[in-house]
Amino acid sequence: MATQNVTVNLANNTAYSSETWVYAAVGDTVVATINGVNNKHWGEVTGLQINGSPSNGATGSTWSYTVQPADADSDNTVQAHFFSPYSPVDGTGATHSGKLKINVVSPVFNSVSYDSTVASGTVNVTLSVTDTRNSSHTSHSSTSLLIRALPSTTYVNTDSNGGNFTYAQPRGETWTYHTRIWTPGAIVFNGVANKGDTPSGTYGEQKTVALGYLAADLAISNGGNITTANGLWTQTISGQGSNSNYVVARLVGGQHIMLGKANNTKLDSGVNGTSLVNDKADNSPSAGNTDTYYIYGSRTSTSGGSGGQGIWDPGEAYPGTSSGWGICTSGQSFTVTRQESFNEACSNATGTYFDTDTDTGSKHRVSFTGLHASYYYNISRSGSSSTFTSAGNWFIDSDGSATRTPEDPAMTDPGGTASTQKTYHLWRSSSSNGASPTYTNVSYTRTIVSDERLVINDTPVAVGASAYVAEIANTIVGHTYYIINSSSSGGTTVGSATATGTTTSITVTSGLPTDSLGESAVLYLWHSAPLNAPTTTAVYADESFTVTRTGTGTGSGLGTANDYGMKIFSTTGATLIDTQSRLGKVVTSGTIPTSGTLAASGAQDVSVTGLANSTLWNVIVVPTTGGTSTSSFGYQFTVVKAANKFTLTNTSSTANSYKYYVVKTGS
Repeated sequence: MATQNVTVNLANNTAYSSETWVYAAVGDTVVATINGVNNKHWGEVTGLQINGSPSNGATGSTWSYTVQPADADSDNTVQAHFFSPYSPVDGTGATHSGKLKINVVSPVFNSVSYDSTVASGTVNVTLSVTDTRNSSHTSHSSTSLLIRALPSTTYVNTDSNGGNFTYAQPRGETWTYHTRIWTPGAIVFNGVANKGDTPSGTYGEQKTVALGYLAADLAISNGGNITTANGLWTQTISGQGSNSNYVVARLVGGQHIMLGKANNTKLDSGVNGTSLVNDKADNSPSAGNTDTYYIYGSRTSTSGGSGGQGIWDPGEAYPGTSSGWGICTSGQSFTVTRQESFNEACSNATGTYFDTDTDTGSKHRVSFTGLHASYYYNISRSGSSSTFTSAGNWFIDSDGSATRTPEDPAMTDPGGTASTQKTYHLWRSSSSNGASPTYTNVSYTRTIVSDERLVINDTPVAVGASAYVAEIANTIVGHTYYIINSSSSGGTTVGSATATGTTTSITVTSGLPTDSLGESAVLYLWHSAPLNAPTTTAVYADESFTVTRTGTGTGSGLGTANDYGMKIFSTTGATLIDTQSRLGKVVTSGTIPTSGTLAASGAQDVSVTGLANSTLWNVIVVPTTGGTSTSSFGYQFTVVKAANKFTLTNTSSTANSYKYYVVKTGS
């Protein structure tokens, strides 16, 4: 607290015409030097009955008083009255008087209010200031209220005794607000002698306001982990705030390093953006590796954020010296995996085979090139899910190529001349157990056929002929056919040819029957295919034929049985029709239903012993009521063959009845 020194000169009257003013705050001590008569003075504080020093009736040249809190009332003026001399002391009546007025400067109360949530780069800070000074005295009323907002160093003269004062404080800065009163006159009050002076002592009341930045919206979602072949990628974000911008950092050596674009700017989303686009391959890990990436956000400066204006730039480790970026609290990280360079291909993408496997299903052969030496492969019936065939364990080939014989349990011999095609898919995994497989986009097809399709007829050869031609029907291009003198292994091959069409001719120069009329030999048809498993072994086709020496009969009578009969030959000498030819015959016939009609969408089974769904059996159906000139609905029906029966379904919109004939061809 300060000491205020003042001199009070008493006037030669008793009307207290002499007034001396002093300004003091609660706690200050006022020391008055009294100039009166004969150094005999007496003083009192008006209305408070609190004596100063000297006390009543004492003599002396000085008087002192400490300002009390109660003095700071609505009047704010304490008056000390002085008389000289005092008659009870020297027997002389008072001739001089005067008074000292102490203007108690009340504390300047201020409150600070502001809204820190305002989406702005500056925040209005309002000071509410109340000064209860007594302004009744002319010199007193000329005092002014001083307010200073640091970091500014100059007091502002408000020329006011109070009120509300608003300052636009920038975010990211700490300001201290001071209030003080400037007092004119000879007395220097707390170092302020003139308007605009900076106090040398106490600054007065003060409030400190620290305005931080509004945080970015860090609760976002991202599109998940990324796999890239060339190192370029795009990450999507959602749930972000409209005033936020986001960047990506890579975890390197335990530090988050900001990524940059090809032009060395930040890899950012832009304000309110939804994509983080990496156009720089070096931002991704090397081939076959995975790195973790983190998303940071900042708020624009105009909306109350830092704007990400710190020094955290591409290539720098976080946080540097900037606090403008914050790591996202959700959806903060994702991984980027750089794919290996893959060049898998199938060298026999199409082809036909027949089943040589005695197990359930069938096996075929397939060859691949360009396999990655560090990855495992398997074959699947699906290109969208890893539902692998029973091809054994996942395989790996260090030389980049492999030939496999996968087994498909769902593929069976179609019988007759039918065929079934299936597409297979090559999958890749970095694990020997096939964990987390990836589709290679390599596929191939295989068509399975039956050896039942093959037909070879008995063949005549004239007495004296040294060769004959055997014709095989329904052959497959690329398959090889053999004529062997045995149906079991160890026989001798007497002729072979690789098919170039659906009919294959084999010239046989050995394995002839004895060169005598009527002599015969039974031979057997074998075949192999490049895509069979195994490919190098011929398989008996369950088809045999007889080669018989023929000639012209002589003499009377019918001769031997082999000398007579009808045979029809082709221009090459092959038998087209003989007594052993497979000719069609009607097995059964009837009406569906036996009486009345079959309703629209109705179906009926017809039992036929031995009937099979093969080309050896055929069902001929004729509707009893046909279509009109304007409609064919009467003809609409379907026939489905099955074991020992067939099913007729009326698919028209009207009832009808049907005549049917079952015909069987073959031996």
